[in-house]
Amino acid sequence: VTVTATFDKGTITDVVLDVSGETAGFGADAGETLVENIKAANGVDFDGKSGASVTSEAVRTAMADILAQKG
Repeated sequence: VTVTATFDKGTITDVVLDVSGETAGFGADAGETLVENIKAANGVDFDGKSGASVTSEAVRTAMADILAQKG
């Protein structure tokens, strides 16, 4: 899972997820939902995707790293 996020004044304005290496029908199909949930939560306290808990947690961890680097 690769995550890239764009910010404007502390608000997440865009998230790009590469979940192409995840399991088809599960994590590989979770990208769009996870992007919407991340943007709505404006952080790591977002709802994961049912059936894609491993991918959801990997994305949550990557977003936490991004936010930590951002400061």
